[in-house]
Amino acid sequence: MTLTQLTTVLKARRLVIFATAGAFLALSAGVSLVLPKKYSAVATVVIDNKATDPINGLVPGLGGQGYLLTQIDILRSDRVAKKVVNNLKLTESPILKDKWQSATDGRGSFVGWIGNWLQTNTDIKPAKESNVIDITYISPDPKFSAAVANAFAQAYMETAVELRNAPAKQYSNYFDEQLRRAKGQLDAARSALSTYLKDKGLISSDERFDVEMARLAELSQQVVALRALSADTNSRQQQSRLAQGDKLQDVLNNPVVNGIKADLVRQEAQLKDLQSRYGDAHPTVQQQKAQIADLAVKLESETRRILGSVGVANQVNRSREAEVIAGYEAQRQKVLSMKQIRDEAAALNQDVESAQKAYDGILARLNQVSLESQTTQTNVSLLNSADEPAEPTSPKILLNTGVGTALGILAGILLAIRLESTNRKVRSEEDAALMFELPVLANIGKINFNPTTQSFNASNPQLGQNNKKSLASKLLPPLLKSK
Repeated sequence: MTLTQLTTVLKARRLVIFATAGAFLALSAGVSLVLPKKYSAVATVVIDNKATDPINGLVPGLGGQGYLLTQIDILRSDRVAKKVVNNLKLTESPILKDKWQSATDGRGSFVGWIGNWLQTNTDIKPAKESNVIDITYISPDPKFSAAVANAFAQAYMETAVELRNAPAKQYSNYFDEQLRRAKGQLDAARSALSTYLKDKGLISSDERFDVEMARLAELSQQVVALRALSADTNSRQQQSRLAQGDKLQDVLNNPVVNGIKADLVRQEAQLKDLQSRYGDAHPTVQQQKAQIADLAVKLESETRRILGSVGVANQVNRSREAEVIAGYEAQRQKVLSMKQIRDEAAALNQDVESAQKAYDGILARLNQVSLESQTTQTNVSLLNSADEPAEPTSPKILLNTGVGTALGILAGILLAIRLESTNRKVRSEEDAALMFELPVLANIGKINFNPTTQSFNASNPQLGQNNKKSLASKLLPPLLKSK
């Protein structure tokens, strides 16, 4: 069927099309008026995937379509639905209990059945290219729709907090056990260090060692000084043995010896003077000689005393040097022993410090997870709460009637084509040519009756496309006359 034939058929059976469209229009309008009104309420939540964690100050790095789909699955989960049932106390409704009894004969979970019933009327979908999720609930009661939508949003946020806190609570128990072990190890290390210091008579591992090191340094300085002094006295003693006594530096520098020598020189000068005046046999000269002899004896005695003091000093210095060296060696051994004790104490102290660091680290982590397990904050926020809708969202009368009319027109067209195929009529030149398989000679157009002349007249006669005009002019008048 060509487009021209179809247009002709639809024009001829337009009443059928209009009747069918009217019937569909009336049906859709009636159904829309009969159907119960339903109200939809929408609550909106937003997910902040760049929020900083308030406990550790880190950015979780959550995001992407996968994370958003996960949150939608959480919203659609039975856990959230059951939380909505409990928050709204729907288990106390006798109407729902009767429906559950009739639907399941009392089998299964009443809370789970209500949750599934709520989920069937809940639509959850994300906004395009954003982290916003719309929660829509549809029911005949506008107040109930708003309450359920808000309850789903609240239950989702509570579940998000619980899912975040659950791992922290598990870690809290783990770190609590680890903290007890670390505390035991720290106490054991401290006890070992304290016992060791007590056994060795130390207040701290560094106190006595510092004192003994200072004593060793002092003895070392004394050894150096005494060795130098002993070397000097030994050198002077060697000089006293090799050289004459009066040539020794100690003798030459002695003030007593110098005084005796000065007196001796003075007496000798007087002796020479007396000898020149009185001669050797004079008593005064003899007395002067006796005094000079006494001074010589005194000089020799003082020289021997000085030489003897040099040897004594050398012996004393050697003795003191030996004593100090012995004390130095004893102190050195003591310091070496103290160093070993100090190293052992340092090792024990390091064990204490390591145990303390481990304990502090576990304690800090325990405090952190404890805070995380008690937090009530999440990265999900309520953007818009659901308000009680003033107008029903369904049925939409204008939309339903428009769709019904369009379907009626389509059904009318199909019905007209069906009727035409069962009762085919000639409505155009093409129909005649196809039906009789003969060429069309002419189209007489619309035939009008003239009551005045009691005759029929053909208006706007047309020739067939494949026929000559002469043939049409011959056949048309008799045809009109027969009409």
